[in-house]
Amino acid sequence: IVFLSLSDDFRCKGRIVAILEALKIYAKAQSWTRLEGYPFEESAYQKHGASVSWAGHTRGFVAAGFQRVGPQWLSSPEAERTIYQVTL
Repeated sequence: IVFLSLSDDFRCKGRIVAILEALKIYAKAQSWTRLEGYPFEESAYQKHGASVSWAGHTRGFVAAGFQRVGPQWLSSPEAERTIYQVTL
C-alpha cells in the first residue's frame, strides 16, 4: 500500500487509530515486516488547519504503536511532516 488518505467525512474523528490497527493486522497476514506513515506535525495543523488532516495526526500514529523516526523528505517549515514506523 503506497498511499492511504482519509476522505473529508472521516477526518478529525479519531478513526486513524482503528484504521492503522486494522492495517497492522493485514500487514502481518501478508508477512510484511514494517509499516511507515508520514503525518503532519502539530505545527502544520496550527498553520493550515484541517486541510492537512488527510495524512492523519501524529497522536493517532503514536496511539497505534508507531514511533517517530525523523523528518519526512517533503517536510518544510511551513508544513512539517515526520516519518513514523512500526515493526510488525
